[in-house]
Amino acid sequence: MVGGGAYALGKRRGGSESGQADQPGQQAAAAPASGLTDDKMEQLEKLGRLKDEEVLTPEEFEQQKKKLLQSP
Repeated sequence: MVGGGAYALGKRRGGSESGQADQPGQQAAAAPASGLTDDKMEQLEKLGRLKDEEVLTPEEFEQQKKKLLQSP
């Protein structure tokens, strides 16, 4: 049994060392979880620009971003 565990660990480690094996799965998992619409993305970009231009403080930016991401 010990050999089987070592084999499984080696297989897992071998896939993650290449870097490429993990990327497609990570991207696929991240996309549906975000649930961001194009409209929300545009609004987030606008908020980011306002923060960069120092129209919004970092705290105000975080508050507005939180409201936006929690809205349906």
